[in-house]
Amino acid sequence: MRPVDVIAARQIKAEERQRVFGVMPNFYVSYVFDAAPLTAKQKFTLSLHDTFDPFNFALAAAGAGIDQANRTFPGYGFGAQGYGKRVAARMATFLRTAS
Repeated sequence: MRPVDVIAARQIKAEERQRVFGVMPNFYVSYVFDAAPLTAKQKFTLSLHDTFDPFNFALAAAGAGIDQANRTFPGYGFGAQGYGKRVAARMATFLRTAS
């Protein structure tokens, strides 16, 4: 029999390939009825993979572009500097809501 953490690592690899419509990460769903428990390190690693997924960066960049086009939050300014601040604010919002 394999150690539980090795089994959990194999199940995590399968979960990291799960995506909704082929693009949106869906890492926190397990379709294994009796999934192995994750260690703290495995949970942290899975969370990092979800947070820093390229889809989330693209979503933040698109939202920041829409905000800039609509002149939302004028305190950030405009141009590249304002856009960068909007992207950073959107990513911070993703980090806050993900936890």
